[in-house]
Amino acid sequence: MTHSDPLPVQPASPPTGYDSARLLADLPAEWRSDVIGPGIDTWEHATEAGSSTPLRINGLPARIRTELAWMTHWQFREGNKVTASEYNQLAQMLRHCIAGAKLRIDSLLDMDLEVFVPLYRGWFESRYGRLPSPHATADMRLAFYGYPRSALVARMNDGPWWVLDEWIPQCDPRIPLRDREPRRWENCRPGQAKIPWMQGVVKWHLGTALEAGALTWSTVLQRCPALLVFDRWLCTLDDPAAICRGLDNAGMLAASFRRWVSDPANRTRSATKRSAAPYVVNTNLRAVADLMAFIAGNLDECRRLIGVSPWDDFTDAHPAVWRRRITRTRSTRLLNDEN
Repeated sequence: MTHSDPLPVQPASPPTGYDSARLLADLPAEWRSDVIGPGIDTWEHATEAGSSTPLRINGLPARIRTELAWMTHWQFREGNKVTASEYNQLAQMLRHCIAGAKLRIDSLLDMDLEVFVPLYRGWFESRYGRLPSPHATADMRLAFYGYPRSALVARMNDGPWWVLDEWIPQCDPRIPLRDREPRRWENCRPGQAKIPWMQGVVKWHLGTALEAGALTWSTVLQRCPALLVFDRWLCTLDDPAAICRGLDNAGMLAASFRRWVSDPANRTRSATKRSAAPYVVNTNLRAVADLMAFIAGNLDECRRLIGVSPWDDFTDAHPAVWRRRITRTRSTRLLNDEN
């Protein structure tokens, strides 16, 4: 397929219970027009590069117009620079692709990133006779899949906030925070867990702990990556569900995970090439043991929320087996006679 070939038509699948009236209710009158900018105080100062160019969303399906207006207003309301130029390009692309039957969507939330990037590159090539630069593609990708879209997803979610794949407190005011939480713009992505029955309990455990005050947001940002590492290790096993069954192999599996997470080859790109320090390994083991203790203490609720899963075979003895693999570490004094 070349960039000029049409993409397969995408089925329109608006989110369950989708009601764009909720978005319209958030918008002041001057943000409900097909041309946004005139009549809005400080519009020129609010847009990137101080442009007075308005946002033109005419010719698009009503729901998509409302979503673009809402995302733009969210940027404005949060005190961020409004990416009007990128959104104008996005509107042009959507008008062209929808009119040419290259795309059929009822909502911006219908379009996945895997569809958006080649669609944008193909539209840009047909319009300008060349492919967009990597920088331009990155800017458009960020404009469409950045914070405003995350805020839109959160606004349209009727379930618990923790069922979403990505959590960003600045985009979802339902996420409980301390009064002076310094990391409210940082994201947590429990949806990156590959194993469905792991993904479900990671979201439920961390979300419930945050709501109960057992964890702070900053701690959740540390626990989630540790549990994603655990999920990554489970994917290497022939039978990941073995961790939930009888205790005969529980100690061996816990020891195997400890060795695996200590190996530099299994660490993230940002990690050093040295073996993980004991406290780092302990952090991963403690996160897993805490998750297991939460599940063991709430098995009925787990079955109700997650459905039938390997956790059905879990016992309250499993967490203790994993905790025994946490080693004691001796703290080093930072102050001594020489320092």
